[in-house]
Amino acid sequence: MRNPIVRLAAAAVILAAVGLGVFEFISTGGKSGVVWAQVADRVDASRGFIYQMRQIQTRADMDRPTEIRMINYECPAHGSRSEGYGGDRLISNGYASHDEGVQVILLHRMKRYTQRTLPPRPAGAAADIPAGAIPKDMVRQYTSGDYKELGRRTIAGVEAEGIEVQNPMGFGGNFQVDSHTAQLWVSVETGYPVLIESDIVGNNGTLQIKMVMDQFQWDVEFDPSEFKTVIPSDYQPLNLQEGEGGAISGVFDGGQ
Repeated sequence: MRNPIVRLAAAAVILAAVGLGVFEFISTGGKSGVVWAQVADRVDASRGFIYQMRQIQTRADMDRPTEIRMINYECPAHGSRSEGYGGDRLISNGYASHDEGVQVILLHRMKRYTQRTLPPRPAGAAADIPAGAIPKDMVRQYTSGDYKELGRRTIAGVEAEGIEVQNPMGFGGNFQVDSHTAQLWVSVETGYPVLIESDIVGNNGTLQIKMVMDQFQWDVEFDPSEFKTVIPSDYQPLNLQEGEGGAISGVFDGGQ
């Protein structure tokens, strides 16, 4: 088909078939698939999205793994909110309102909260707060560099195509990263991600982190009021400068 004469001949055959009313019998003989270069743009164009994130951490100095599970609601135009669980128990709620310029985290076990002012966004921008940017940044990183195609599989009843990335750029942490393998699975029908998995080994093999993002809902329209919160009257402020910087992450340890 790279030859102009071949292309013209093929076009003539198709036009003739249309004229004869038998175009439906012509087949390409193959299936359409995910266009990886378009996935990130499709995600960016989504009005809002919902997803579950689970992170399981195993360390050599711990008796058992710790797990964080979050349900995140992201709206680039207005903000984000999250629900944090230890097992089936709601442990925290987070709210970030672009309209109010405030981020609040409620820690229910402690009856404490943190509050900070969000930095101003550029004029006319609908930028994400950092939490909302995580899956979007992953999709753009994974599809813009070198990756290995994994073919197709069915995920929660959805036919998806996947890619695998080794040691993707842009990942940073407060520990030594030995290896990082990530997979992105995208719906063949919609072109939206259905599953993101990341496996990290660090500190000379003594630390393992597995992160799974799934249960995605894309192009969701939110009301701005969903990202505003009222701090309960019996909750006290948590001053992170008092040596309690680990309190937010520590509230999840052991699923308590």
